Amino acid sequence: MRPSTFFVVAALVAALASCQSPRPDARPAASEEVTADAQAATAPASPPTRLAGYIPLVLDQDAGRVAFELPAPGPDGLVLELLHVVGITTGIGSNDLGLDRGSLAPARLLRLRKVGARLLVEAPNLAFRAVSTDPEERKAGRESYATSIVWSTDKVSVQPSGALSVDVTDWLVGDRFGVARQLAAAGEGAFTLDAERSTLLPARALAFPDNVELDVLLTFACDAPGAKIRGHVPDPSALTLIQHHSFVRLPAEGFAAREYDPRMGAIGLEFVDHATALSEPLERRFALRHRLERSGGPSLDAPFKRPIVFYVDRGAPADVRQALLDGAGWWAEAFASARLDGAFRVELLPEGAHPLDVRYNVIQWVHRSTRGWSYGNPVCDPRTGEIIKGHVTLGSQRVRQDRMLFEGLIGAERTGTGASDDPVQLALARLRQLAAHEVGHALGLAHNFSGSATERSSVMDYPAPRVRAREDGGLDLSDAYGIGIGAWDKYAIALLYGEQAEGRRGRDEREAILRSARERGLRYHSDEDARSADAALPIASLWDDGPDAVIALGEAMRVRMIAMERFGKRCLAPDRTLGELARVFVPLYFHHRYAVTAAAKCVGGVDFDHALAGDLGAGVRAIDDAVQRTALATVASTLAPSVLDIPEHVLRELAPPAPGFRATREDLVSGTGGTFDALGAASAAARMTLAELLEPGRLRRVADQHRRDPSLLGVGEVLRAIAAVALLPGPPGEGARLGALRAVVRRVYVDELIRVARDPRSAGPVRDTLETTLLGLAKTFEAVPEAAALVRDIRRHIDRPDGPLERAPAAPPLPPGAPIGHWGACGCGLGS
Repeated sequence: MRPSTFFVVAALVAALASCQSPRPDARPAASEEVTADAQAATAPASPPTRLAGYIPLVLDQDAGRVAFELPAPGPDGLVLELLHVVGITTGIGSNDLGLDRGSLAPARLLRLRKVGARLLVEAPNLAFRAVSTDPEERKAGRESYATSIVWSTDKVSVQPSGALSVDVTDWLVGDRFGVARQLAAAGEGAFTLDAERSTLLPARALAFPDNVELDVLLTFACDAPGAKIRGHVPDPSALTLIQHHSFVRLPAEGFAAREYDPRMGAIGLEFVDHATALSEPLERRFALRHRLERSGGPSLDAPFKRPIVFYVDRGAPADVRQALLDGAGWWAEAFASARLDGAFRVELLPEGAHPLDVRYNVIQWVHRSTRGWSYGNPVCDPRTGEIIKGHVTLGSQRVRQDRMLFEGLIGAERTGTGASDDPVQLALARLRQLAAHEVGHALGLAHNFSGSATERSSVMDYPAPRVRAREDGGLDLSDAYGIGIGAWDKYAIALLYGEQAEGRRGRDEREAILRSARERGLRYHSDEDARSADAALPIASLWDDGPDAVIALGEAMRVRMIAMERFGKRCLAPDRTLGELARVFVPLYFHHRYAVTAAAKCVGGVDFDHALAGDLGAGVRAIDDAVQRTALATVASTLAPSVLDIPEHVLRELAPPAPGFRATREDLVSGTGGTFDALGAASAAARMTLAELLEPGRLRRVADQHRRDPSLLGVGEVLRAIAAVALLPGPPGEGARLGALRAVVRRVYVDELIRVARDPRSAGPVRDTLETTLLGLAKTFEAVPEAAALVRDIRRHIDRPDGPLERAPAAPPLPPGAPIGHWGACGCGLGS
């Protein structure tokens, strides 16, 4: 059996050609098949195929094996150092599992070393090192930490020249992407790789001067697969994927790593450098970025040797493809603004190119069964932070969800007309923003969630559609999304890619850029400032719009009211089943959810900028007391029964799903036998607001601010403001319709108070205030016969504060709002 080669990423045309099935009319007759089988049994084996490239490959097509031809080992046994990138060519189609078409793992530096008769594949420890010109200092850093031998083999042939031929098939045909681990972590079962149903795909191997690409077919078996696998795989007990391997020549010397600055808006590569001076911190960070070098030296007029080119997936539909080209192309303006004309462009992926080939920065179109996050994932040299490949993954369901959101706001009559208020055109405008955003990540930029607070200064924010209430009672979407790159983005590109001098002069140049951005009022805050439930900075919010979160919430409530009054069958295409109307209505009913989150951050909120100790004006400031109280009142007003009520004409049209149209995760969970659950919707909305105002970390911050400045809000005042809306009797003549909703809010409020009181973060004065409030409520409700159950639950909690809750929460879970699934980093990249 002949030796075989290592990881190969197939080019697209080659991949398609190798997998193409014969036409149905070309199928041979049964007698012909028998004859062909007999001939195959007696035919001689095909000779091995050699592909010349960065690593020459010897492919045994019949045996399905591959060998690397490697240079002779050096005196220390070192054969080769390279980068290894693993991905999956084919995905599962479930956003929750995250195993999507084109997914990539972080690049890993590997050292191939021959020791005795074996070849060892070693991953050095780059998290701890000594960056020094002194070899002894580097050695001390290297030998202080363990490395990892990730694979080894004795299938090594030594040629007379000393060169090696190594069969690497067993390494390639393994679960190197961690599919089984990810499925187990998702609760989808204990899958194991079935060697009998897994094989190298020699025909898909590609070899280029700086990289080789290999595909392997992997089949994972499980006796008890989970629900998501059962819903996405023809035979859930056998999950088959194609895993892709790229082996890449290390980048040439000469890349100038740029030190990361927390104010620059970049993604950082962190490591410990034991060679730093005693006066400097051990932790160092490089900013991730592509290499840009001019062909004529330092002259600013010289062209770039290799401009940054992003290629759009040809598999995207034509209108989507154009939107991706347009949105991603916005970055050319940012590079030009940084005096880097010609450094960036966007094109269609060349025919025959494979999206996972590391030579191509790719914007890949991925299909899933549900909407979900998109990703911008740079493949980086882990030594320096140099981006070798930018890889963007865009989920195809997002644009359809956006279209549906706009149909819920303004109706479906204009869908497909091509007009400015066509929901399809509005969704494509959002897609342009998304393409620019994810390419920004693949260029090395982090989120900037302050962008929406400074007049859309960054496409690295999550943009909410700008919808305004008109005086005539309609809605204005003429400025739904911004067009073009933002002002902050130009500064960020200048900081990350600008041709600044080395040393002190370069630092001064970057300080001048940052100073200019501050003078324009531009600010930068990222995920750590915005995503957590107890985040404190109002301007750093996701899917918000405008500098004032309280005003934005008021506008969102006006838009919601207008759209709900106008909502009906007109918001659904005439040929759709009426049962689908509820799915359109749900995001409209919760239209204010992100504005509530942003405004609630004012309560106990703070304002700050990321700064260095020497920056003037650096520090943390509490949000003004008047702003905090206005925000509290505005957020609490969303609990009013009149706000939670759904117009009767809407409820009459929210039919159950038609036969054959099952409910999905986009539908509100119903407790009313499949019909639309209006009281459940109200309780979910109430819990949404209360969870924000009663978040334990927020209440602790309120308590501390009040301790230091009694003029600011206290926890008791927050609870009283909620009670004024949720607990006090309604106005005369309120009636049973709104009275029942007031009871719903009362129940959710008590549930949330008990939940937060039991949260360990509510220790100290916060818990004391919560318990005192609950005792007061119990006394108040004793005189209200219909509140007897609330009194019982409060007493049970007071008597057994650490005991189990004996009833389920009254509110159903919120339906998906943000793109569903995990948000976090994918490799070095981030998602949106």
